[in-house]
Amino acid sequence: MVTIRIATELDYPAICDLRVAEYRNAKEFTINNEELIKNIKGTILIVENSANEIIATMQIEIADDIEQLLLISNSYPPLEFDLFPTFYLGKSATERKYKNTGLNSLLRLEAIKTAIKGNEINSICGVVYDTAPRINLLKKVGYNFIEIEPERNYLIPRVKEYFIFLRRDQFSIAEHALKLLLTKQPDR
Repeated sequence: MVTIRIATELDYPAICDLRVAEYRNAKEFTINNEELIKNIKGTILIVENSANEIIATMQIEIADDIEQLLLISNSYPPLEFDLFPTFYLGKSATERKYKNTGLNSLLRLEAIKTAIKGNEINSICGVVYDTAPRINLLKKVGYNFIEIEPERNYLIPRVKEYFIFLRRDQFSIAEHALKLLLTKQPDR
């Protein structure tokens, strides 16, 4: 059984350790700057296992305009993107032995549910790599994909990088689709 909650400052060292450990082993990119990976901003969602160990994490920040999105995303989102305010989901990490168990989808579902409640959020966006296991799932739930120039601030991509976004009018559909897919996952 797992628990999802918002991280507190006491969780930050474990979150940073998880990010760095998993990013070091990533196939999609190499680390350029570990200190930027450790940068905690916005709201951090975490998943804990039954031993209260943090096994997955996702950072959520709100951007009100393209300039703010450029700063918080450490990527090159398309300048024509204008669905603000937006939730930017980033710096996700899942402990290796829990990969492909739906934990990232569980965190994404929580972000979508929060965005639905907050009427001012017009989109949810982020960056995904071409070989990420969740690409097909993100397409199924309605995300739009735009290939972008790779960022090199803290990660150096080895594969194509995409800016992805989900419009507000797709939130409920995505929520329903994720719930259905997660019910097919084995017990976590």
